[in-house]
Amino acid sequence: MRVNLLSIHFCMALLFLSTVCLHHPFSYKRPKSLRTKTSTPLLRALVTGEKYGLKAKVIKQLKDIGAIHLLTPSGLHLSVILLFTKKIFKNKLFQILILISSFLLSLYTNSFFSLRRMSSFYLFKNYFSTINSFLLTFFIDYVFGSFHESPVSWMFSYLFIGIIIFNSKAIALPLYLFLGQCLINFIFVKKVYLLSFFTNQIATFIFSCLYPFIFILYTISQIVDLLFINSYLEKTLIIIINTINSYTVIIPSIELNFSFIIILLLVVSGAKKKNLLICLFILYSHPLYKFEKSPSISRYKNVIISPPLISESKIIYKKNKIIIKSKQKKCSLKLYREHLWQIKCKRVTT
Repeated sequence: MRVNLLSIHFCMALLFLSTVCLHHPFSYKRPKSLRTKTSTPLLRALVTGEKYGLKAKVIKQLKDIGAIHLLTPSGLHLSVILLFTKKIFKNKLFQILILISSFLLSLYTNSFFSLRRMSSFYLFKNYFSTINSFLLTFFIDYVFGSFHESPVSWMFSYLFIGIIIFNSKAIALPLYLFLGQCLINFIFVKKVYLLSFFTNQIATFIFSCLYPFIFILYTISQIVDLLFINSYLEKTLIIIINTINSYTVIIPSIELNFSFIIILLLVVSGAKKKNLLICLFILYSHPLYKFEKSPSISRYKNVIISPPLISESKIIYKKNKIIIKSKQKKCSLKLYREHLWQIKCKRVTT
């Protein structure tokens, strides 16, 4: 039964990714900064998700490895902290306090949406089953929570947390997670390194071991100047990332197609002939498969844009992007595939 649920989960994730989250407008609220003068860019990004000052080369290397999720506070970060504190503090009340604190931190900063969802999920698990907690968390977050502020973050959490929950074979979990990453790369028209299946596991394992130490250092840095120690640790992490990346790119990257994802999904799920035919029908009949790889923006010059975006604004049409500039903000509407948009806005600083 769990195999069927996992297959259904992947189909739902594909549907959401292709028809819901990419074209949904983002919130214009600016998150509160947690930046500190005594922290370094990489350590700050690992703890808070703020990538300000982090070199583009490091970000690209993490993407190639398949470990860019480490720069977004999520269930992995929270799980590592809970596991670490559980070994020290046996009291369950302390774990609940960490979850509530994480939830309140997300509300205060108007960010860390994945952390907010995972905190809610763990709290619900005290009263409901795992699957019911998962469904309840994402339904509430969709209706009342952060979906409207960051739909892509919501979708990524739904995809990967669902894979972990609906998977029944621990040994197959890395393969399912890699399949989820392949699905995302396909949607966003990005290539993938096949060796990232292995290097991603290595990078995640190293991060999980070091994160409690990184978190403690960052927290103390809010009070005491630990720039020397932080700098030394950051250089060590960058060397590790460079080393892992050098092995990742030995085999050239490939551009994914729909057939590759379908075959991989069916093989790893062990689908029977009936389920195989159903999946083929659903996935191949989906309009996403018929979309062009390089869509043109020309047919969208009369596209309907919400009034808050175009009020006293200048509109610039590019090859696959519409730029909207105003005195208050600058918005970018990127066309990934036909009819499939992603909208990003940022405030204009004077």
